[in-house]
Amino acid sequence: MKNIKEGEKRMDMGIAQASAIVAAAGMGTRMGAGVSKQRMALGGKAVLAHAVERLCASGVITECIVVVPPGELSIYQELIMEVRNEGQIPLRCVEGGTDRMSSIRNGLAQISETARFVLIHDGARPFVSLDTILRCVEKAVDVGAAVAAVAAKDTIKVAGADGIVESTPDRSRLFQVQTPQVFRRDWLMEAHTAAVQNGWSATDDSALIERLGHKVYLVKGSYFNLKITTPEDMIMAESILKALSKKADGQEDSKREGSL
Repeated sequence: MKNIKEGEKRMDMGIAQASAIVAAAGMGTRMGAGVSKQRMALGGKAVLAHAVERLCASGVITECIVVVPPGELSIYQELIMEVRNEGQIPLRCVEGGTDRMSSIRNGLAQISETARFVLIHDGARPFVSLDTILRCVEKAVDVGAAVAAVAAKDTIKVAGADGIVESTPDRSRLFQVQTPQVFRRDWLMEAHTAAVQNGWSATDDSALIERLGHKVYLVKGSYFNLKITTPEDMIMAESILKALSKKADGQEDSKREGSL
């Protein structure tokens, strides 16, 4: 396959690489499907399988740790055995914790001691493109912390508990952050240690890096890089899959611009 061959070529060329942690420990209660969203079928395979296959085929991943719901380790071990992994990337599962941050820490505990950079990706984002992965890794190698993002399309309102609008932020400065998020390993380890010591909570890892005072750079993501969270998202995912299947290698863009 073209994607696999390109990935092997990047490995041979010594392109910057990272250890990957795939966050797949969420139960997906908003889906209301009775099964974790990352295990739901999309085009004949699990949502998670799509995401992991794309990472493994990128040529910039040296290992992939999939963090799964507690008590479901055997289920996910069986699932990832079906993942197409022609590059023979080391791929294994570890149980998550009580929340996203503790789950990522469980993943961090499993990565190779030689890893210099860590890529974190949501297991419920099945359409991450090769270009997005490469942009994030390359930028992080250059500056230390890089996350995929897209410009906000809708006007955003800030409102109180009573529903009354308090402010309207300038949309031109608002971005929807996605994954991959790639960081220097030492920064990420330091950030999670500080989070435990200080009781910090965050919905993504870049927020912890920011709290340490490090600069986090945004790089071009994709509106196709959907995170499946609700039943409506699954409908959109089916449409995206059909659109991408018409392209030879699933890449929705060919430009390699870096920062937004």
